[in-house]
Amino acid sequence: MALACCRIYWGWKIQFPCWWVCCASELSLVLAPVSMFTLAVTNYHGKEVAATPTGGTRNYTDVLATLNATDKLNFVADYANATQDGATTATGAIGKAKWKALALYANYQLTDAWKLSYRHENFDDPDGYRSGIAQNLKSNTVDVGYQVAKALTLRLEARWDNSTVASFLKADGTGTNNQTSYALESIYQF
Repeated sequence: MALACCRIYWGWKIQFPCWWVCCASELSLVLAPVSMFTLAVTNYHGKEVAATPTGGTRNYTDVLATLNATDKLNFVADYANATQDGATTATGAIGKAKWKALALYANYQLTDAWKLSYRHENFDDPDGYRSGIAQNLKSNTVDVGYQVAKALTLRLEARWDNSTVASFLKADGTGTNNQTSYALESIYQF
């Protein structure tokens, strides 16, 4: 099965003190050649007024692949690649900023109520446009989820982040290139 979508937006974007007339497009293609695999490719292209002083053009492409290996095990890969014209980078220069990201997921449904997940993420921001500092960020996350009710899930998460620069603050105010965090989350779906 294949599904294609094309949208073209024409209208006003309001940002004080200016009004901008802009045009943007969204193109999507979703493929499901077999029941266990889905591939979705989406591209957004157009003026991004709030992102730059000159309203430069942003191009953002996202590729999302899902593989349902069994009824309990699935894998997801999400790759994004983007550029922004007229961007102010972390060094203060105006130009074209680039960034890309990759997220890999493995999810295993232990029982009807319990789920175990692993996530690896890599975010490359060589111009510092998205994160405020030129760096490459990597994270690894493990979480255990418990579905209390159909619409309510509790999740315990441990995450390890690492950067190519000292972009995280320690309690004493000094910088470090890594951090560990833990979270207890309550997720309600409606």
